Amino acid sequence: MMKGWRVILCCAILVIISAIFISCKKKAPTDLSLLTTHVASQSGKDQVNILHQTHEKAEVTCIKCHHKFENPARIKICSKCHGGDEKRITEALCVKCHIERNK
Repeated sequence: MMKGWRVILCCAILVIISAIFISCKKKAPTDLSLLTTHVASQSGKDQVNILHQTHEKAEVTCIKCHHKFENPARIKICSKCHGGDEKRITEALCVKCHIERNK
């Protein structure tokens, strides 16, 4: 009788732990290839390379894209906030900035 309750208790604990892990699924990491593909589609170009050197020459500050420098305590992993949402990122940052700079 006591053994049966232990089995039931262990199964219940496993179900609860599984439910917690399923409900806490992580966002997918931001994929740079998807970022560049979306930027290319918005710009009408076949291919776009996101290069730090090009942005430095254009005097684009790091904080313009890597806004984490506004708050050094912020977790420095893009996917923490931006995970898997490449379209929104490119619309908000890349495309918007390029449109403003070309005016």
